[in-house]
Amino acid sequence: MSNESQLDLIVNSLAIGVGLIGLIGIWLHKRDDANATHRGPLTWLIFLLSAGCVFLVAQAADVVPETSAVLVASLMTIVPIPALTWLYVVRLTSQTADSPRIKRKHWIMTIAYGVLILPLLAAPELALGAEPAEEVMIRVRVLVALLCFALFLLLWFAHLARVGFLTVRQVRSYRKRLQDAVSDTEGLELRWIDGLMIFIAGSILLFLIDLGSAFILPEPLLGPIAEDFFSLGVVTGLVVFGLKQSTPRPVFESSVDLASDDAETESGQASYDRSSFSEQDCRMLAFQLDALMSSEKRWLDPFLDLKTLSRMVGSKPYYVTQALNTVCERNFYRYVNSWRVEEAARLLLETNDNVLAISELSGFNSKSTFNSTFRKEKGLTPSAYRKEKGALVAA
Repeated sequence: MSNESQLDLIVNSLAIGVGLIGLIGIWLHKRDDANATHRGPLTWLIFLLSAGCVFLVAQAADVVPETSAVLVASLMTIVPIPALTWLYVVRLTSQTADSPRIKRKHWIMTIAYGVLILPLLAAPELALGAEPAEEVMIRVRVLVALLCFALFLLLWFAHLARVGFLTVRQVRSYRKRLQDAVSDTEGLELRWIDGLMIFIAGSILLFLIDLGSAFILPEPLLGPIAEDFFSLGVVTGLVVFGLKQSTPRPVFESSVDLASDDAETESGQASYDRSSFSEQDCRMLAFQLDALMSSEKRWLDPFLDLKTLSRMVGSKPYYVTQALNTVCERNFYRYVNSWRVEEAARLLLETNDNVLAISELSGFNSKSTFNSTFRKEKGLTPSAYRKEKGALVAA
């Protein structure tokens, strides 16, 4: 066995091991949280990627022919990635309690370019990289396989690009709506998806460079080992972050539907033209909210959410959102945290408590959220604010 085959064997075996650990972890988590519907697509992603690596291990060990192993691995790993990734993101960021399903067009695309890769089975000479035989029929089969493979790459990359665009838009919309529903977004913003998308995009770029180099250089720059590390990286990322990610989102109320991306005006504020809640009603509700927050200091609850606050003032969540957006010109997240920042600013100047203690006393659930929110509101970090404003007070 060559050194390259040994490395293939090791990398793909690691991917299989990580995948098995991930599948066991998902199964254990599923027993504790039967409502985690986003774990279904995640399970299939990890299973198919790991199963594809099994064939690559068999190929590296000379158990399965290289052509068959590569094609089966491609069908099990590359082909379903766009559709399953999109379904995973949609369920992870769902705006309702329902379990959304992927649109039929995604599966049609998947089946289409999955079928296009099959003609490679009829052209083993092409798949193995050897010179095709001289017979006319073999040449025709190779030409058909080459055209189908080119069309496969075109459709697959187009679908993946589309899914990437939709994922970015979906996650962005989710994060905006999240701030209309909760006052603490720590651990809920799915930042790890950004990293995974960057990793996949970088891997695809390397693949394209490697594919292009095969037409210019005697041998590709990276070779099959790059694909092995891609599989290992994706499986590891899905397992580590997928298991770490609990069922993330609250069930969003219809309030956020009024403030959806489609309802935004040029100024960025949501449009409430169709709302039955008048401007006077909004002002009265905003006054009630300010009075409640001032007298009862409800912002001290680090897990205060829109639904709870709405119940406290005896109003509906979407009316509270409308009042905050139109009168206070803030979403729920910024509104609650502005009260916390004011309390923190007072404590910074009137006490000698450290910053971490003050963040907790002000209702913040994490120091990082406290620092970033404080800086947005005051233009200074908490430590700099204490140093600068404290000196003015002392003077």
